[in-house]
Order: sequence, then structure tokens, then C-alpha cells
Amino acid sequence: MSLVTNGGYVSGTTTSSGDVTSGPVVYSDGGTGTAVETVVSSGGTLTSAMLRPGDVVTVEAGGASYFTSAVDVTGWGGASPTLFQSSQENVYGLSTDGIFSGYISAAGDSNYFTCSVEQDVYAGGEAYGASFTTQYLPGAPTELVVAPAEQVIDSGGLARNTLVGYMAEQNISSGGVAIGATVSGGLQLVEPGGVARDTTLDGLSFQQLSGAGAVAYNTTVNRDALVEVFNGAAVVDVKVNDGAWINVSSGGTVSDADIGSGGVLSAGRGATLTDITLENGGRLDVSKDTLFTDRLVFNGGTIDITDLTGTGTPDYTFSGDNRLTITQGGVSETILFDGVYDPTKLLVTTDTDGSTLIDYGTPAPCYCPGTLIATAQGETPVEALAIGDLVRTASGALRPIRWIGRRAYDGVFARGNPDLIPVTFEAGSLGNSLPTRALTVSPLHAMFVEGYLIPAHCLVNGGSIHFDSIGERVDYIHIELESHDLLLAEGAPSESFVDDGSRGMFHNAGTFAELYPEAETVEAVYCAPRLEDGTVLEHIRDRLSAHTGSTVRMGLLASDRERQLTGWAVDLLTPSEPVALEVLLDGRVIGMTLADGPSGVVGNGAAAYGFTFGLPRGVTTASGTFSLWAMSSVKAAARASPA
Repeated sequence: MSLVTNGGYVSGTTTSSGDVTSGPVVYSDGGTGTAVETVVSSGGTLTSAMLRPGDVVTVEAGGASYFTSAVDVTGWGGASPTLFQSSQENVYGLSTDGIFSGYISAAGDSNYFTCSVEQDVYAGGEAYGASFTTQYLPGAPTELVVAPAEQVIDSGGLARNTLVGYMAEQNISSGGVAIGATVSGGLQLVEPGGVARDTTLDGLSFQQLSGAGAVAYNTTVNRDALVEVFNGAAVVDVKVNDGAWINVSSGGTVSDADIGSGGVLSAGRGATLTDITLENGGRLDVSKDTLFTDRLVFNGGTIDITDLTGTGTPDYTFSGDNRLTITQGGVSETILFDGVYDPTKLLVTTDTDGSTLIDYGTPAPCYCPGTLIATAQGETPVEALAIGDLVRTASGALRPIRWIGRRAYDGVFARGNPDLIPVTFEAGSLGNSLPTRALTVSPLHAMFVEGYLIPAHCLVNGGSIHFDSIGERVDYIHIELESHDLLLAEGAPSESFVDDGSRGMFHNAGTFAELYPEAETVEAVYCAPRLEDGTVLEHIRDRLSAHTGSTVRMGLLASDRERQLTGWAVDLLTPSEPVALEVLLDGRVIGMTLADGPSGVVGNGAAAYGFTFGLPRGVTTASGTFSLWAMSSVKAAARASPA
């Protein structure tokens, strides 16, 4: 029942059963229908009114409209208009819980009619809990036709808790304020001088801010939503979640932003970034002319400097004040980080499009292409597997693949990073004739040996288990099941992927969130105890190395350079061949080199080869105890590259 009291009035009509009716209105194309203007004056109340095409409700200051709906196209009194029609509520007083639906439908020979709805909130007006959507009725054209349901907030107007649904729009003009809007399939447009607070953007939604004084505070951007910030506009306190994107053009500003796993912040030339946190798995695309006004918190993920391009591995330095300076193609770029960082976990590489990538964190454990994995159909190369394929575990069970991670590194860069140099297990090196043929994995990939999960680099023995050579690039692939388990790689039990914070190191990390948007981050649970040091590991290493029988003799020479080691090596079985070596610091491999130069040293009667090894960034000859391991064979030595 619609009530208009205390001085309010209805122009040319009476109200009953919640409907506003009037005499016939003739449309310009000949169709007929009903339309009326209703004015709710100070003290008046309009409740549960139904606006039809052409109806207008004006709520004056002091008046109120509750539960007003627009538009009902099912009872137009026989009308069949074919031109654009509009219904509108003008709010100078109070409007709550209005439902505004625009429609697009067919009308005869491929024609269509549209009916838009609009709520205008003027100075002094307040709208609470309104919802807006556009619907396509049966027979509507398949092409995109814009007939939005729209809320316009003018200067001095206020809207709270608006739902901006499919193909709907909330337009915040200069001086207007929107608080607590949820945008789900629609658009929130913040014009110069407009303010949006506490907005949540859900799937296929947009927030656009353009011009000086356009500001959005405390925005949450969820999957498939996009925020665009144009010249003079600003976004303050924004959370970018899985599968969401924020794009900042020249003159735009983003401050106090948290870029979560699977989220992307893209900032062009002339954009300004302040107080940015990049989480593990997040991505920050910037120009070398993007302005950082303070330090970046780099908790993981990837930074892509899109226009700092070149070939090969960029030169870079990381100073004690967390200043990363990268030089590529004669151009340098500096980024300052906030926090405590391990320089050995900074990975600076060149992407396939020539841009510069910066990663931080421990590389994920992986298989190298060509590795045969046991499946329901037999052994299959790891690179040929697909999500949903059934793999056979060490227990004999068949389990579906949940996700596949992929990552590639430039070869020159990888050779200088011990966490990236592949480890090869020669056939039979793990005992019981396993693996059945040579198996190559990343150094942090765990093998299942004598009841323990042991990272590959912990098993290197300089013989049957050794670091491999790297070509122009190294590719890694990993397989994830619903829970951590043991796959059979070349017949040997070997771990599946478990997310211990390393998913973000994969190039395709964002695809996991696309496939499983409801997945929650949980603590990594391993299928067996992990072993990385101690006496038990030493006994296992001794048992696996018992048959190696290395014939290589080697040694380090005194050096007067704090960033350089020199030494010698000779293989007594093949004294005329160079020797490939791994360089260790305090028992951990930090790189590889090839002894292939003159040394002036004779070992066991044979002339030895010499080598010079440049230490990685942050390491000097005073950093600890250095030692050498020999690679397993002449074949390995012949194909190795100098560090």
C-alpha cells in the first residue's frame, strides 16, 4: 500500500496496492501505456510503489520512499513500446531498499525495446540499500545493448550499501559520496571530485576513476574485477585478490595497496605508487618511469619492468640498504625495498618478451622436461601431462592431477644460482636399480629415500648423483595432487608439489586460483618426514656413494681476490679431459665451474687443469669454508659450462 501523507501529494492519480497508475500515455512511436509522476513532499511516505515505464517519483527533502521497485514490464496494459523508455526516482530526501531493474526484450520482427531505470541522489538526499541490474528477457538480441540501471550521486548526495549488479552503473559525480557499494557485474564510475569508500568488486566488475579529486578508499578487488585509475585520480587502501587487476595510467596514484597471490597491479609511465606490498604469487607490472615515492615491501611474487628490455641476464646489484639496481641494455633502474631480505633469493631474469623480471623467494621443487611419470596409461613425459590425468603413486593408487606448475629461467642466470642448477640421478644411483634411467630434477626437489623426503642437492655425491649442465634456458614442471604424495619418476618415488609458499614462483601461478577460486590457503602437510641435515643423512649419502669410486683429484689455491676462487682438478682415468666441478660453501653448493685451463699443478703424476670461479653476489672468500665436488663423468665434464 502506497501512502502519501503530511503534505505529500500524487499528481493526477491515486495510489492503491502499491501501484502508481494514471490515464493513458501516448508514446512517440504509437505504442500506449501508463505513466505518472509522483511527488513525495516533506513528511510524505511512499511505500512499496511499482514504477512502470515512464513513471517518475520525486522524493523531496523530508520525504521518504521505502521499497520502491522499477520496472515491472509484465503488466503494461497492452502497451508494446518499441522505443527507449525510462523510469526514474529523484531523491532529495530519503530512499531505502529500492529495486531498479532495466530490461531489454524483443518486440516483433527482430526489433527490441529497452527500458532503463535511474535513481538520482541530489544534494541533501540519501539512498540506502538500493540494488540495480539489467535483465535480458526472452527473445532479446544477442548483441550487447546498453540499457543500464543506473544510480547517479550528484554533489552533496550520499548512497550507502548499493548493489550494482549485471550491466548496471553507479556514477559518482563531483561532490557525491558512495559508501559500502558492492559491484557485481557492473561499473562504479568515480568522476573528478567524486568519492567512493569501502567498495567491494566481485566477478566481471569495474571501478573507473578519472580526473583530479576522484578518490576511492578501502577497495577490495576480487576475481575477474578490474580497477582503472586515470590522470589525477587516486586509489587509497586497496586489496587486490586472486585473479583481480588494477591498472594505473599516467597521472594516476595508488597508495597503501596489498597485491595478493594471483593479483596484478599494472602501473604505466608517469603513474605514482606509494606504500605497496607485493605478496607471494602477486605480480607488479611497472615502467622504468613509474614513480615509487617510498620503499616496496616485496614478500614474494614477480615484478616485471615491462620497458626495461634486452637479451640475456641483466646486470644487477643489491646493496646493504635494500637498493636493487638493474642495468639492461645500457639503462639502469633502481627499486628500494622495505624489510629484511636474503640477496641469494633475489632472482633477476629476462622474460620471453625481453622485459626484466624480478622474483623473490625460494624456487619451487620441479621435474625437468622429458622425465617419465607413471600414469594409468603407462609412463608419460611430464610435459605431456594435463590436469585431470591419473598418475600412479608409490602406493599403487591412481590419483588425478589437480594442477601443473611451469617455470623457465635464462640459462646464464640459472648457472649462477645454486637453487636452480638441476641435479641428475644416474640410473641405479638410488639403489634397487632406481631410477631406471637418468632422472633430472631441481635441486630442492625431494626424493623418497629410506623413509625420508630428501632434497636432491643434499644427495649430490660428485659421482652418480651430480649437478647437471645448463643450456640457454632451464625449464621446470611440477605436478600437484589433492594432497602431497609420492609419484614414480623414472620408477623412483619422488614428491608431488605441495604449496609451502612457493606456488608464486611458477609463471602460471594465477591459473590455480582460476581453477579453484574457493580454495583456502592451508599449511603444507608432507606425506613423509623431510631430512636435510644430520647424521642420518650422512649415513644415507655414504651408502649411496659407496659404489662411486671417484678418480678425480682436486684442490683450491690461495687467492688474493675476495670475490674469486682459483683451483685445479684432474681425472686420473681421463687426464687429458677437463673436469666439471661443483663449488660448495659450508657444505652447500653455490655454483659450478669447469677446470679447463693451465694450472701448473701435478696431481698423482698427471698435469691438472686450472679454473677460476667468480663468487655469487654477497659472498666473499671470508664467508666460510669452501670445498669442491667433481661431477660424475667425462661426459658431464665435457658438456659443462664455466660459471
